[in-house]
Amino acid sequence: MTPEEAKALIAKENAHLRALEAEVTRLASTQPTPVLLAMLRALVEMVCAAQGPHFTTLNKTKFYEGVILMLHQKGIA
Repeated sequence: MTPEEAKALIAKENAHLRALEAEVTRLASTQPTPVLLAMLRALVEMVCAAQGPHFTTLNKTKFYEGVILMLHQKGIA
């Protein structure tokens, strides 16, 4: 790959990212709660799977236990 090809590829990826961000922003302007929940869920999936498939369930279980504990401590049941 030449430097010019690499620059073109990066520019294409950046344009795609900007388009995705614009679409999420557009959706969030009309339906903020479902968009926020979907974003958080996707983030949890990505982070919990980062150590590999064998740790995904363990990490998600620990995460959701922590969330529920914090909610109960705040009086949200």
